[in-house]
Amino acid sequence: MDATIVFDRYQRRIADVERILRHAYLLGTSTRGLAGLAEQIFGGSISHQTISQLMRWLDEQLVRWRRQPINPVYPVVYIDGMHVDVLGQDKMVMLVIGMSKDGIKEALGFCVSTGEQCKSLLEDLRDRGLEDVQLFVSDESAPVLYALQEVYPLVSWQSCTFHRLSRLRATIGDKGYRKQMVREAACVFRCESLGAALDTAAAWRIRWERTDPWAVEQFVHGISDSLMFYELPKQWWKRARTNNPMERQIRTLRQRLRLMGCFHDESAVERAVFGQLLRWHKIKLTHNT
Repeated sequence: MDATIVFDRYQRRIADVERILRHAYLLGTSTRGLAGLAEQIFGGSISHQTISQLMRWLDEQLVRWRRQPINPVYPVVYIDGMHVDVLGQDKMVMLVIGMSKDGIKEALGFCVSTGEQCKSLLEDLRDRGLEDVQLFVSDESAPVLYALQEVYPLVSWQSCTFHRLSRLRATIGDKGYRKQMVREAACVFRCESLGAALDTAAAWRIRWERTDPWAVEQFVHGISDSLMFYELPKQWWKRARTNNPMERQIRTLRQRLRLMGCFHDESAVERAVFGQLLRWHKIKLTHNT
């Protein structure tokens, strides 16, 4: 057989193995698992370092993505984070997702940070074109609030209603009236106008303040922060009053990253997060990948 034909077949086999390994990585397989898979397919041992090097094709894509201009077409933007295990450290992945006017969610940026620090990330998004945002939605994370006040001081902030209700439930504790009290509190966020919501909150306070004054005080304190979604057109209310669209994304991402185990460094975390977002089509690339 011609040596050129043998070589071409070998090259095609190598390319097929690399493609399989990359796909397995995007499915959440750890580096150790990829090494075992490569040995079964290829018939030879491949080191973890070789596997890691193979996955670095994502790095160039990540750099390009982070340099792309952002179109100002996201009225609502969600911010949240999740813990990740990095060798000898406890880090956070802070993720920013925008929802376009047609209801499509798209990851706009992420970073690996200590705590929930995200000021630099927001500054970068602003400089790349993230403008005309009408509402940011998050939980009551102090670092997130600080970053928003510094970078987007004129944009309204919505405190997630789900988190407010969850905090009320936890404050009440294991009391017989908890279910009813929380159910009635939730009606505040289902009203037909801001005025009706404020009236409902006032009536709820009068009804329950003798029963559990501390829980009532905690719920109504700063409640206007959880009513900012009323500033938007009505069709946006359901999507903007909670951080649930982001929470679902974070939950799926956490499940995938957990399978990969403890990461060696921040670059490995970024590669893994970007790979998942790329696989879920939550990012847009202006070039072929």
